Amino acid sequence: MNGWEFLDAYKKISLGDKMPKIIMLSSSINPDDEEKAKSMAEITEFRNKPLTFEMVEEIVGKYF
Repeated sequence: MNGWEFLDAYKKISLGDKMPKIIMLSSSINPDDEEKAKSMAEITEFRNKPLTFEMVEEIVGKYF
């Protein structure tokens, strides 16, 4: 299952008022993928790989 397939399945789950933060981490260099992710309400943020310690610190500081 890739990220887009996950999001399709995720949309079918009812979580009520509980909306987790979804940060999409992608190796894609296609700008269309980033635009698609940004247009989806379920995705909080889009990031490109590689995941670094600094990115984790920034995400944790921003959302948690």
